[in-house]
Amino acid sequence: MVSRVVAPDQLIKEAKSVASRIASLSAPVVQMIKAAVVQGLDGSLSSGLALERRMFHLTFALNDRAEGMAAFIEKRPPSFQDR
Repeated sequence: MVSRVVAPDQLIKEAKSVASRIASLSAPVVQMIKAAVVQGLDGSLSSGLALERRMFHLTFALNDRAEGMAAFIEKRPPSFQDR
């Protein structure tokens, strides 16, 4: 999966930047996203959407979900705690 193309001499810098951004997110949510992508590769659109909906509902049990929503509303960076 490609999200952007960069010059070869910028590849490591860009990869580290993306990795840093992902590492700053809620770890359980990142794990859910990775699982959804892997599982979704083999299924239909409808099964992928059903999986996404189940994963979304699982986030309701996380403190990070409330923090992410509050940060968005307050227009501030989130401070995720679930690691």
